[in-house]
Amino acid sequence: MFHSPIVQAWPISSRRALRIMLYSHDTLGYGHLRRNLLLAAALSEIEPQPEILLVGGMREAGSFAMPTGVDCLTLPAYAKQGDGSYRPRDLGRDLARLAALRSRTIRSAAEGFDPDLVIVDNVPRGAQYELDATLKALRAQGRARIVLGLRDVIDESAAVRRQWLRQRGFEAVRRFYDDVWIYGDPEVYDILSDCGMGAGLGAAARHVGYLDPTGRRDAAQAGADRMSVLAADPRP
Repeated sequence: MFHSPIVQAWPISSRRALRIMLYSHDTLGYGHLRRNLLLAAALSEIEPQPEILLVGGMREAGSFAMPTGVDCLTLPAYAKQGDGSYRPRDLGRDLARLAALRSRTIRSAAEGFDPDLVIVDNVPRGAQYELDATLKALRAQGRARIVLGLRDVIDESAAVRRQWLRQRGFEAVRRFYDDVWIYGDPEVYDILSDCGMGAGLGAAARHVGYLDPTGRRDAAQAGADRMSVLAADPRP
């Protein structure tokens, strides 16, 4: 079961309401969004209750019931193709233009929201490196704690390592991130050793347990979310 290390890291004497920003690129399916909703629900239990802003690329996010104190900013979406490349989901055909628009929007949101904690889902530099400008600005400001969240099973181990090297993920973690939270149990699967990531991530990485959906969102709410998102759409 997931337990947030930020509760221990946040000094008791400074416990005004935290501002937490959660980013996910949301290019395929609902997994990233669901993970951030679970995180938001868990983090909303901190006292005093924090303000939480979800930033992601799935307009369907607005169809899900949000925990109290949580709202979302939806970016114009990417679509992930069969070969792993991206294209704009609906907004024109110019991928570079869309990436620049998303990058500026994310940075503006971070500057306006002024978060104490930023949790980035899965991709250290964001899809199409759209987080680079935001991460540089946050690190230059020097106030926000920046965390990368990883699921334990991502892909075949060689593919994971190739992707991280190609996208300079290890360098990004060393430069911008305070912690790496791995949502899993190393006794079940240890991504650090299997994918050869231990040296690259160093002491920043820790397994924090699996995200537990039970007790966070009851079956009735899950059913309502499903109907709100899918309606009469017959596609799988």
